[in-house]
Amino acid sequence: MPILLDKLFIDDTAFADYRDISEHTDVARLDSSIREAQISDLIPFVGEELFRLMQEDFTPPGTWATPKYDFLFNGEDYTNRGKAIRYHGLQPMLVLFTYARYLNNLQLYVSRGGPVTYTNDDVSEATVQAQIKTKVIDSRAMAVRYQQEAIEYLREKRADFITWSRSNIEQNKTFKFIKLGRGMHPDRKYNDIHET
Repeated sequence: MPILLDKLFIDDTAFADYRDISEHTDVARLDSSIREAQISDLIPFVGEELFRLMQEDFTPPGTWATPKYDFLFNGEDYTNRGKAIRYHGLQPMLVLFTYARYLNNLQLYVSRGGPVTYTNDDVSEATVQAQIKTKVIDSRAMAVRYQQEAIEYLREKRADFITWSRSNIEQNKTFKFIKLGRGMHPDRKYNDIHET
């Protein structure tokens, strides 16, 4: 039985406007990262039902049958309370989350003997892990910025996207950030830690 895979909303050409990516990039690995980002970052944000509706409306490469999904994904200029607003769409968010995932997996390969890391090849210089981590953090931060923009857009256009709600994000949080109170030591009990 064939595996049912979701259509990918972006491909390697979508990265040019947001991040430098080599023309020699392993497209199969990039597609895998796109799929991961759709599942782990986009679906929790838009919700299962809106994602399914978008999948049904989408025809690769990049064609939407319904304008509201095209605007949601690719962006548009709209007016809110008399103020012109440029909405960039879900595409940059998905590209940047994908890029972060791609970088995280970039040097890790699975061989017959198990996972291995290639540090360089004949013509390139090895990248320091700290540089990769910085690029990942930067890409995720920019993706979250675009996500905040999408929240405002979806709130403004809630009549068009009745299946979306802010609760999609609240229900699917994967991280809780905590901070230690003043003078606290990390080895103290959990009840001494304050959530932010």
